Amino acid sequence: MEQKNSNKTGIIFIPDISGFTKFVSTTEIEHSRKIIGELLEVLLDSNILEFVPSEIEGDAILFYKMRDIPSLKEILTQIEEMFLNFHNYLIDITATNICTCGACKSAHNLSLKFIIHLGEVHELKIKQFNNIMGADVILAHRLLKNSVGLNEYVLFTEMYLNTQNEKDINEYCVNLEHYDNFGEVKTYYLSLDYLREKINKIPFQNFVPETFNPDIEMKIFADPFSVYSVLIDNSKKMDWVPGIKRIIEDNKLNRINHTHICEFDMMDIEFTTSSAGTSGTKRFYSENIKVGKYINFTDEYLLVEDNGNTNLYYRIVKRMDNEAGILSGFLTNIFILMFIGKQKRALKKFKSLCEIK
Repeated sequence: MEQKNSNKTGIIFIPDISGFTKFVSTTEIEHSRKIIGELLEVLLDSNILEFVPSEIEGDAILFYKMRDIPSLKEILTQIEEMFLNFHNYLIDITATNICTCGACKSAHNLSLKFIIHLGEVHELKIKQFNNIMGADVILAHRLLKNSVGLNEYVLFTEMYLNTQNEKDINEYCVNLEHYDNFGEVKTYYLSLDYLREKINKIPFQNFVPETFNPDIEMKIFADPFSVYSVLIDNSKKMDWVPGIKRIIEDNKLNRINHTHICEFDMMDIEFTTSSAGTSGTKRFYSENIKVGKYINFTDEYLLVEDNGNTNLYYRIVKRMDNEAGILSGFLTNIFILMFIGKQKRALKKFKSLCEIK
């Protein structure tokens, strides 16, 4: 354990995801946990002022900086970078979402606020981690619970703004907070609504084919939501696709354009989620499949609710690779004949897996 720069002035910078508690307590924990993790990564990757991350605290990141204290203009530029990257990532989640669980459907309701404070900071290095301690660190955390009646804003303490040009804060709202052991704390806040016009628009994606001629069909005695949840969980392919040795994918949730690779003894098969949608009692899901350089096709699943159970329809759609030409078509046709036979066996296991109570 090493102590560094004991009791020196530093800036504390905390981006905090608002709506986190409700999000993780009222939605599916596995998906909400992954979504929050992805958003925290976005904030870390948006750290253009090179703040030192001290702690990740569930829904917030404690950043600090001991020298070269950023100006107000630099801080606002940093906030804009994080705010837009955060919300554009939420837009991407919404646009590419294929899951109908509460977490995935409500992620767009999350918001972001920032706390900026200047004070005495005690640095403590434990192995590779930089931690900060002290009364001003505690105060910065207390400021997360305040009387500002907005969802998205930046809150500065007077201690930081006293180091800036006074004319730059004329448009800020004055706010007084009272905390045990600290007394009255004067703060200034600014709504971040002005940044919302810079957020990307949500592209509409919801596809369900009007006609569907299946290669395989079966009845599954489980509700469509449960069946669909198993279908889009790539890790569960280990339980119903025979012969898989390993699945390679990142730790993010399955979305449009998400790719995973299934390793078999004789080959690797690449799956890329291509489309999904819901319409009335129907749920649709498709994947583009690639094997080597020449074999390309799409498999599609249509789930239809039937008195609380699910009718599953499956088909394969050929995709012509113009660059690969005739050879691609020939090899793809041969592979599809083999693949449909394997899918018949796989979908029987899928049915059994879905029907486990």
